[in-house]
Amino acid sequence: MKNFHVYRSSAGSGKTYTLVKEYLKLALDKNSDAFKHILAITFTNKAANEMRERILLNLTEISDPETHAESNAVKIMLPQLEAETGLERSLIVHYAGRVLTNILHNYQDFAVSTIDSFIHRIVRTFAFDLHLPLNFEVEVQADTLVAQAVDLLLSRVGVDDGPTKALAGFTESRIYDEKGWNIERDLKKFAGRLLYDDIVKFLPALQKMDSEEILKVSGKLNNKCRKFENDLSGKAGELMSFWSDQGIDPTDLAYGTRGLYSYVNKLSVRNFDGLNSDSRVKDALEDDKWYSKSLANERKVLVDSHMDEMGGMLGEIHTYAEENKEEYTFYSILKKNIYQLAVLNEILLVVDQIRENDGVIHISEFDKRIASVVNNEPIPFIYERLGEKYQHFLIDEFQDTSVLEWQNILPLIENALAQQQFNMVVGDGKQAIYRFKGGEVEQLDSLPGIFEKSDTQEMHMREASLKRNFDPKTLEFNFRSHEEIINFNNAFYRFCSGLLPDGLKKIYADCEQKILKRKPGGEVQINFIDNDGVKAEKEPIYFNKILQLVKDLQENKAYDYRDIAILCRSNNEASKIARTLLTHGIDVVSAESLLLSSSPEVNFLLHCLDFLANSKDKIALAGILSYLAGKQDAEPLSRLLQDISPGRGEDDQSLERILGKHGMNFNPGELLQMGLYERVEAILRSFRLHETVDPYVIFFLDVVHDFSMNKRFVPEDFMEFWRENRHRFSIVVPAAMDAVKVMTIHKAKGLEFPVVIYPFANGKAEIKNEQKWVEIRDKELPDLKTALLPITKSLKDTCFKHVYDRELEMQQLDLLNILYVATTRPTERLILMCDKPKEAAEEIKNIPGLLRAYLEDNELWDETKLDYVIGDPGPIPAVAKKQVRAIHPQEFISGNWREKIILSGHAADYWDLDDDARNLEWGNLVHQVMGDVDTISDLEPSIQTEINKGNVSESKGAELLDILSRIISNEEVKEFFDGHYKLKNECGIMTSSGDEYRPDRLMIMEGRTVVLDYKTGKEEGKHLRQIERYAALLEEIGYKNIEKYLLYIGEDYFLKKA
Repeated sequence: MKNFHVYRSSAGSGKTYTLVKEYLKLALDKNSDAFKHILAITFTNKAANEMRERILLNLTEISDPETHAESNAVKIMLPQLEAETGLERSLIVHYAGRVLTNILHNYQDFAVSTIDSFIHRIVRTFAFDLHLPLNFEVEVQADTLVAQAVDLLLSRVGVDDGPTKALAGFTESRIYDEKGWNIERDLKKFAGRLLYDDIVKFLPALQKMDSEEILKVSGKLNNKCRKFENDLSGKAGELMSFWSDQGIDPTDLAYGTRGLYSYVNKLSVRNFDGLNSDSRVKDALEDDKWYSKSLANERKVLVDSHMDEMGGMLGEIHTYAEENKEEYTFYSILKKNIYQLAVLNEILLVVDQIRENDGVIHISEFDKRIASVVNNEPIPFIYERLGEKYQHFLIDEFQDTSVLEWQNILPLIENALAQQQFNMVVGDGKQAIYRFKGGEVEQLDSLPGIFEKSDTQEMHMREASLKRNFDPKTLEFNFRSHEEIINFNNAFYRFCSGLLPDGLKKIYADCEQKILKRKPGGEVQINFIDNDGVKAEKEPIYFNKILQLVKDLQENKAYDYRDIAILCRSNNEASKIARTLLTHGIDVVSAESLLLSSSPEVNFLLHCLDFLANSKDKIALAGILSYLAGKQDAEPLSRLLQDISPGRGEDDQSLERILGKHGMNFNPGELLQMGLYERVEAILRSFRLHETVDPYVIFFLDVVHDFSMNKRFVPEDFMEFWRENRHRFSIVVPAAMDAVKVMTIHKAKGLEFPVVIYPFANGKAEIKNEQKWVEIRDKELPDLKTALLPITKSLKDTCFKHVYDRELEMQQLDLLNILYVATTRPTERLILMCDKPKEAAEEIKNIPGLLRAYLEDNELWDETKLDYVIGDPGPIPAVAKKQVRAIHPQEFISGNWREKIILSGHAADYWDLDDDARNLEWGNLVHQVMGDVDTISDLEPSIQTEINKGNVSESKGAELLDILSRIISNEEVKEFFDGHYKLKNECGIMTSSGDEYRPDRLMIMEGRTVVLDYKTGKEEGKHLRQIERYAALLEEIGYKNIEKYLLYIGEDYFLKKA
């Protein structure tokens, strides 16, 4: 019996259903622990969660068929399980109940996970054997580790020779190429290449070379290129001089300054862009076509008389260029990127240091570590335990699995097959859209062969095992879409497959799906936009068209907004479309609209954190005041703006004081003493943001909390972390929310919608900023074994032409696969919008050209027509919408734990103090409270602050409030606290000798200065001398008409004028 089943699927063909069915066939056994020996692997956490839910739902419904008689599990799945297992219905029902109970009681053994999670478990178990820190920390985001590594590398410039020389060379090369000197962003961008799987084969060669050796290679490359350039430009210069000496003008030669003369002249001035000789050079050399027929006879005679000399010189130029151009072009490409190689080498060392010092490992490292073991051992020791536990492996989304991931799992598959156990993979090469993440579509079509296998005995044995057990199957039916959509996709992709490169045609060989007759109808619209303007001019046309379509679907076609999905190639497009719909009152769910960074409340909290980090940050201050102003009524807003008007004193402009006057308690000193999470919650309470339940704020608090739990960071690092990662954090909304869904095609993969609109369907198959690791075998460069080359058209003139051609072919497949995923999402209506193409495509170059070619092939194209409708939606039966009952929390609970737990004891309350100690405690408390009081309204908040700090009990605080309120309200005292004075509390005065004096309260009005000092003990002569000293110092710095007062505060009080 063959036990390696390979299912080739298509969109909507029941792939997940098949996986669940096969899982149940294995799990429904008299041994209810059978599920513990099954490992199901899929591509994303979302897909893993869906598979778990499907398995549990099917078990639930099958275990109670009477209650769930109308469910698909009972009506469809159960009969299939009976037919394929041979078990009686009653026994399956019995087993389902036992397995369900066992899974719920032993959920940790329910193994449905992503491949990353599975590999992580292995690595965690065998950390020591894989030479990893035992308590390593996993870094999932590449950006975080790369940024840390680049920052550490830059910090070594001027300290270590290796990084200094590598970065200096890299910077110089960038300046020479006119790319600027600011290298940090580019370093972070290309350093991410170190985390890709494709480096594994080339890593040993790179690690054997240090920066010094790589820079020596750079010198060799420079010399080689310089020699070629000098030789060729010299030969061309000799011919230019010959023409000049003989009086032969450019116009005497064929095609004048645009022909033969141009070719030679460019080479003479060291312009080597056009190294390939054009046909006019060959015409001159092979057919003696040196001039045009219309040239004057005397000029023809002149040229003819020197034809032999010119032919010899031009032939020498042509021969030298042809013989050396391939090497020169390759060396030129390599020379421009050799410093990048040196820098990557240095970053590798830094990443190793981070791993050793901090125990931080990027998730991509796991596969590389395991690969170093499994590829060279017939029975890898790290799998011995797993081989006993798992007997069945079910792998989903195989087309998105990387070569490294598949080859790491192969030993387990081989072991299971040797025990005659069932294993399966499911994939669809037409939906391979994650090549940029390492997915290798050709692995699926290579099965049972192993794609890019190493030439080892172990790999040959594993491939032989797959071939012996290979059982291919195809999922033929489309269960998702209505008939007309399936017909269109079948015909369109059958047509497109003929335009693919020969080596890739097999991926679309089985693109046609069978139709379920129970789903008639369906409609496909193709809307061409006829506008030759630039993209910015076309966008409004697209937006208006989208708006009209959405309104028509909702108003005239009986669709809810939730039925409509708009798919885009980029987040930027999605953001613009979402804003257009929102502006016209149409609710939208999109990645952009759900980003935490789109929330005014979240941005306000971030402004507060920025201000706390730097109180001189004017942008943060403006952000805070702008948000608060938007929340204020007109009259309080006017006062707020007056408080920050120019010309007022520095103290008056203190944010704490301004906000305090408007009833908002924002105390930077207190907030900075708190941890990050507590700080953010305190800000929430200060501005009463916790009184409204805002999902953006709640999700933001989760981000803050997760960051706070990371021991590698301190609170001050949060803002940098946020700026680098804010695009990753969004809220989660219920799927049934009545809003148009706007998302990228990648996000839509695996989903379905009644209506799909794909605007801006203008994708092209083109190579942009791609790089590829290659093996170098050049006898002139024996020390250089590998390089990372940019894939540009220049590669076509080198020995790596096949690399360029291969990438261009894969770009064509990527383009068609993206289109396939988009057009197979709808169940009822598909609407494509793109620019009107000028011509039909003869190969996979762009989507508009493909659509025109298809319409022409089916004799549907009309040059005067822009809108095409294929099919008829017909009477599509209405599907009952699942209503979501919304539960709205009334308040977000946020409390200050300091109000519930007092950490600081109250000496005056609990300790046996003498009178002097009690008086000192009382004096300190009074000065602390009064230091924060501008007017009488500040008194209660100031005392509450001291209570919160634990400096005074509630009862003592109430007593203090009563005493100070009576004193400040007294007729002879209250004028000092009525707000008419320009105020400086505890303002320091520095003498020429460096001594500092600090009066408690300095009040200034035009023509009058008042200095007030608080005292809490008995009247003493030194008090008078102290305030006289304050007055004298104030006079020295220019204050006039100084009045001096001592305010004695106790159970009673008295005011003394000095």
